[in-house]
Amino acid sequence: MQQLFPISKKLIASLICALGASTSMLPVAEAAPVHYGYADRANFYATANITGTIDFDSYASGTDLTGATIGGVTFNALGSTPLSVLNAAGLDLENGPVVTSTNPNVLSPGGSDVDAQLDSIEIVFANPVQSAGIDVVLGYADGRSFTFVKFLDSAGNVLYESDPSGDGIGSPSSNAPDYAFVGLIADTAVIKRIVFNETDGTNLDRNIAYDTLVHSPQVAPPNPGTVPEPATSVLFGFGLAGVALFGRKRLARRKVR
Repeated sequence: MQQLFPISKKLIASLICALGASTSMLPVAEAAPVHYGYADRANFYATANITGTIDFDSYASGTDLTGATIGGVTFNALGSTPLSVLNAAGLDLENGPVVTSTNPNVLSPGGSDVDAQLDSIEIVFANPVQSAGIDVVLGYADGRSFTFVKFLDSAGNVLYESDPSGDGIGSPSSNAPDYAFVGLIADTAVIKRIVFNETDGTNLDRNIAYDTLVHSPQVAPPNPGTVPEPATSVLFGFGLAGVALFGRKRLARRKVR
């Protein structure tokens, strides 16, 4: 009978020490970054909290934007030059009119020389963003299969890429002109560059152009977090176990009396 209280006292003291200790005593598992790639323009626009838009429509047709920086975004040619702003209606197509996401202009690698277009470009953000997306305008829908995209961080690590060994930015539903959307929402503001690589060196996929780049430095405020960290949960579990044990001993003490 006399030993019940001293044991409980030691247990309570141990609990106080454990709960007061730093959670760094126990390893805390860090969640892996989660990045979401989008091919659906409407879903991306509904989620991405867009704060910046570049649609090229305010520039005169023929304006050379090779290496130009617009609103903290730089456009570099990795293939044919110049990167020219063109009125989509004036592009020379053999398969029908260009379908743009916004009228009237697009950014066209190689300018108006459709036979010289190797349409690889690099888009660089002065400050990394959390979401970014752009429309790829295709004179021939099969250009999707030969156009690949990578989203990279400041260190050159790939955050997301289209199928590198398959259908590029998607399989065409027909061979008619259209445009495809590609976008990424990262877990934090880590998107530094977008690189498009047009790989068909024989046909050059005439009239691949780019339209309406959108981005945001932050999609949503950081979650304040209502779920305890793993270490805190473990210590809290110790506390519950101790309270239960203490209750059992008190109950046994009452029955002996």
